[in-house]
Amino acid sequence: MTPPPPLLALSPGPWVVGVSGGADSVALLRLVLEFRPDITPIVAHFDHLTRAGQSTRDAEFVRDLVTRDCTSATCRCHSREGNSTTEAALRKERFQFFARAVRETNSQGVLLAHHADDRAETVLLRLVRGGEPWAIDGLRERSIIHHTPVHRPLLFVRKQLLVDYLASIRQPFVFDQSNDTHASARNVARVLIRDTPGLFEKLLDLANAAANLRQRLQKAIVQRGNLATKTIADATPINARWTIRRWLALGAVEAEQSQVAIILSMCVDASGPRVLQVSPRVRVVRKRGELILLTEA
Repeated sequence: MTPPPPLLALSPGPWVVGVSGGADSVALLRLVLEFRPDITPIVAHFDHLTRAGQSTRDAEFVRDLVTRDCTSATCRCHSREGNSTTEAALRKERFQFFARAVRETNSQGVLLAHHADDRAETVLLRLVRGGEPWAIDGLRERSIIHHTPVHRPLLFVRKQLLVDYLASIRQPFVFDQSNDTHASARNVARVLIRDTPGLFEKLLDLANAAANLRQRLQKAIVQRGNLATKTIADATPINARWTIRRWLALGAVEAEQSQVAIILSMCVDASGPRVLQVSPRVRVVRKRGELILLTEA
């Protein structure tokens, strides 16, 4: 298998690699070891304590994998502490574990094994759930989550290619049988994409168009650190809200939905408020057709 360019572009040094034991993450680990000897992988496995004990079996597999086949890597395993087993709660706790591993090992960031099939599934799920146009592309090759760099070097690789790669090097992996059931919306999306010719390609085309829309909006609207009120007033409500949130994020402000609504009204209604306190030290001020973010010393 030819290494994907994003893998070759990673900075050398230590990286936390999320490894569940499934084909995707095992392939990522083996690709890092084969093609990036200048990277020190810290394998991080989160045991969800679900599936009637099968998740603990996965943890044992990952430990054995590192001990037996990936001796240049180190391994960190952590079990769920919270009581909730919802997908959102598990994702949050899992990533908190990854972020903590990055801090404690002084690593470059986290490597996750999301691939092109995952990306297509995410697009379909966001369409069904009514996702905003700028967010339909879902998974991104590089992102920052809770101040932690996250890279997905396999995002443009099909899953079957990863499975074939593991077969070529005779590397076993754990198979989660629940993935072939209708136990979750993602599983349903996976089966639908698999059984519908051409759907995968169309979903990725849509994802690329959404990513291009997001980039163009950001470039066109956010200028000189200020936000043009006319441009926001002329945008669709969905795109206007996204642009406001993105602009505030550039100033390290995470606004509430109600605050975004007030800022939108500051752009479309000249009689609306001219000043909004969005945090104890940060204010949004409307002046001469622009919104200005002022931070108190």
